[in-house]
Amino acid sequence: MLRLREGTDNDALLVMTWRSNPIIYAGFLKQTSPLTWENHLTYWKKLKNWKHWIILYGEGEYERPVGQINIQMTNTDCPEIGYFIGEIPLWGRGIATASLKLVLNEIKKLGFNYVCADIKEDNLSSIKVVEKLGFKSHNGRDGLKGFIKSL
Repeated sequence: MLRLREGTDNDALLVMTWRSNPIIYAGFLKQTSPLTWENHLTYWKKLKNWKHWIILYGEGEYERPVGQINIQMTNTDCPEIGYFIGEIPLWGRGIATASLKLVLNEIKKLGFNYVCADIKEDNLSSIKVVEKLGFKSHNGRDGLKGFIKSL
């Protein structure tokens, strides 16, 4: 079972724990070490201008948070999507792909016609996810491979 719920301030500590794992942040462009609480709160407060969801995954009647998806919607026709699965043992099960499908529908409901993703060039797993969902390659920022998808 997979579903999304909007992120709340109660999720801040869990997301910080995920983001402080070197295996997780190896896929991020700017983060190169575990976070301090102050650094994380700066990031978390920025999410107030973004839309973000916690990915919930489970079997039967039990579910738990396993990752995060966010979109930055500031002054653009193409919001930028970011995501990660914070529970490493669940990598490779299609959770990111299925979760992004749900979020793409939400982004379309918000009135956007496109969505963008900039992914670190060596983050092959994330690149496979967006390619599987029909994102097309475009120019990314330095160190990033850019993708765009029509909704």
